[in-house]
Amino acid sequence: MSIYIGAKADGTRFELEKNSLCRHVVVLGATGCGKTVLCKAIVEEVALEGIPVLALDPKGDVSALAISSPNLYFRPWSDIEALTSGKDPESYAEELKRRYEVELRKWNIGRDTIVKFHDDVEVLIFTPGDSSGLPLSIAPSLEPPPNVKSLLNENPPLVYDALNNIASILLSLAGYSGKKLKEHTILTYILERFWVDNRSPTLEDVVRELINPSFDTIGSLKLDEFMTKKERLDLARNLNVLLTNPAYKTWLTGERIDFDRMLSRGRIIVVDLRFLGTLKEKQLFVSLLLQELYRWLLRKGGLSSLRLLLYFDELLGFIPPVGAPPSKNSLMLLVKQGRAFGLGCLLATQNPSDIDYRILSNATHRFIGRLTTKQDVEKVRNGLNLEASIVSLVSKLKKGTFLYHNYELGYTEVVRVRWLITYHRGPLQPEEIKKLMKAHKPVAIASPPQKPSPSDVIKEQVMTEDTRKALLIEPRFKETELKELYSPLITSLKIKPLFERVTLYELDMELEAKYDEKEYRRALQKRFIIIQGVLKEVHETSAMEAIPMEAMIKDSRERLSRTDLERHIRLRLHYSPLLGKFALEDEVKTLKEEVNQHLRDNLERELHVLDVDYKLKEKELLEERPILVAELKIREADLKEQRSRLKRLEELREEMRRRRISTASISKELLRLRRRVAKLEGQVSALKKKLEMLSDELKSLKESYEKKRQLIYEKYEAMRKASIVTIDVTPTIKSLRTCDAYLVRYMVAGRYGKAQVRFIVDPYEGEAYYGKCSICNCELIGFLDDTPQKLPYCVICGAPLCTIHSERCVTCLGTLCREHILRCSVCGESICEDHSLKCTSCGAILCAEHVRICRSCGATLCNAHALRCEECGATLCSRCVIYKRRFFRKKALCSRCALS
Repeated sequence: MSIYIGAKADGTRFELEKNSLCRHVVVLGATGCGKTVLCKAIVEEVALEGIPVLALDPKGDVSALAISSPNLYFRPWSDIEALTSGKDPESYAEELKRRYEVELRKWNIGRDTIVKFHDDVEVLIFTPGDSSGLPLSIAPSLEPPPNVKSLLNENPPLVYDALNNIASILLSLAGYSGKKLKEHTILTYILERFWVDNRSPTLEDVVRELINPSFDTIGSLKLDEFMTKKERLDLARNLNVLLTNPAYKTWLTGERIDFDRMLSRGRIIVVDLRFLGTLKEKQLFVSLLLQELYRWLLRKGGLSSLRLLLYFDELLGFIPPVGAPPSKNSLMLLVKQGRAFGLGCLLATQNPSDIDYRILSNATHRFIGRLTTKQDVEKVRNGLNLEASIVSLVSKLKKGTFLYHNYELGYTEVVRVRWLITYHRGPLQPEEIKKLMKAHKPVAIASPPQKPSPSDVIKEQVMTEDTRKALLIEPRFKETELKELYSPLITSLKIKPLFERVTLYELDMELEAKYDEKEYRRALQKRFIIIQGVLKEVHETSAMEAIPMEAMIKDSRERLSRTDLERHIRLRLHYSPLLGKFALEDEVKTLKEEVNQHLRDNLERELHVLDVDYKLKEKELLEERPILVAELKIREADLKEQRSRLKRLEELREEMRRRRISTASISKELLRLRRRVAKLEGQVSALKKKLEMLSDELKSLKESYEKKRQLIYEKYEAMRKASIVTIDVTPTIKSLRTCDAYLVRYMVAGRYGKAQVRFIVDPYEGEAYYGKCSICNCELIGFLDDTPQKLPYCVICGAPLCTIHSERCVTCLGTLCREHILRCSVCGESICEDHSLKCTSCGAILCAEHVRICRSCGATLCNAHALRCEECGATLCSRCVIYKRRFFRKKALCSRCALS
């Protein structure tokens, strides 16, 4: 079975045999050459064949595979591009649909294929480090591979590669960098002993084995000779941090990896790595994920056909040519051994010079797009063993066109990539991912609060107004404040309170001792209410925050027991690993100040040490300079004097030779002087070289100082960003009191423009619910913290409208619907009925800026029907103009100029 990728240069179909993907595909090319489109085309075809795909997405470009449509209508996902290009979203979506239909028809991709992809292919987006997509938990598993004993006998490299990977990951997580040979060796040795005994160790087991080892020797050395007890304790202590540090819990949040369940037929799993903070975190996460994948492949056993496609969208930083981050070992392991298990790798990069060439040489299928630097071209040429004639084609390639080279067959072809079935666009925003994955997330425990309407609010008829006010939970916005907000906009303003009866829970709570470092037991008092099945905290400021529930509460007045509340309530704590301190929500500001002060003190201390060290070294070098300069001057003066003497003696010798006088008496002196001059020249040259080296050393010292200073600033900035970790804990309820209470919401009604409007205001959340847009049905919500300038209602008919489907009068800024928009015939600006003017001659609609007024009768005129007095320049209509003949010429005059 072949997969359809595009077309050759002669227009015929270009296809790859599906199972040949096990020999791996590499895609190279500069930004904008179409790498992602090519990779997506391969992924679409593989998924259509029912083969699962695991896509690692460092930049967020792959998630759009989740956007497909049987009729190629891509709203609302196309709205962002429409607004960016200044087009109406609806018309842009229709234009996009027509374009996709034309292009897919060109590539002979029929409607059956489009519908099949939409119906059969499921795309799941996991977002580790963020809640917008599906959560994913990934902690290092120390379980041995299946049949580990037989593997050790039959294929030892498989087991030892896995051991090396796990040891590298553990050391990276524990904060070790570089080559820690002893630590790496003892971890692999401990794990190997567990595996040989067919035991699955935990991290606690490894820590205990380091502290109290069950063995005495490693190789031919005694344990203490190989690694001292202190070094083992340091390693155990650093590994133990992974069990105790709250920051590590982010790796445990979410769904555990189960590839048997995740990689079902035709499913595309996209792991969006954008929300992991640093490159090191991403490298660790990728390494752990690929290690789990390798273990899964070992468990599934060998296969000659394609079982799974691993797609890595951008390799930069994950498999560098120099250095060995944990992701490099894991990926190289899969590339080298994955083929035997039915794994195909699809790897892409825009920087071939920044990745290990072994990745390139292990791929049979090579797609090369446009490359912009000679360094990248040379790297590709050397790494892929390509001929110069083939490489010369690369610089001539256009966007969407690639040079395909098959290493095994020695076959080369220029290929144009086909059009995609899915909507291709830039990275999805978190809100868009959340909307796409809403149907795939676990069912919410408590139903989300619905926007209230007048009919939804419970009104108690039996209670008097005074009783309600006495039991009212104080809102953030009062009725008088609402009148001040809306009276400038709404005439005949009426504000009616709507009351809702709720149960108020007053709790005294305490935390576990390990969180109770600052005597939190004394002040942990909280108040909660239940609104539409959701437990909400009532703060002293009267703002309310929703707390997730584990069971649906059907009746808003249903009473919960202490056990129920204890099971549901979570308190948010903020932990500083630097200070080892916990803080409650209202103390986090103080904690941040303490952390920042601690970091500032340490930064100043470290900078001071650096400055002192730099100044001492600089002073030492500067003090050496004048000594060398003085010595150089002495030597140069001596050299000058000796050269002068040598010259005089040579002249004397020449004179003696002319006079035929024996020169034997001065020859020895000449020889001595020449040696002396040569020695002095060498000394002067050496001194000059020393001075040059001294200047270079001063320059190098300063550059090193600046670089170290910058690195210190970057280190502390990174520490500041990760200085506080947020964790949710369960408190213990010591006492519980309940009573009836009331919430209030306000119905605001009145006349807005020429229309009657009515809407609900929530004074606790500070939100106004204006209804739903009459065009697109989206909810219209305003915030009371921002003083409303206009309301989202048409000033003529009162229809609610969103910003996309409404326009504003250029004069009064009033909102207008499509039916009541008038446009100036001159400039095309939107104007309302009250601020539009008509030409009395032709009836054209005009705005205030482009209307002309007759000075005699006051008639409104357009430019075409306005006349001008040729004497004073006044505007006139055709009824008020007077024509008089002067000097054989008829002139248009106003009545005043005609009489003069």
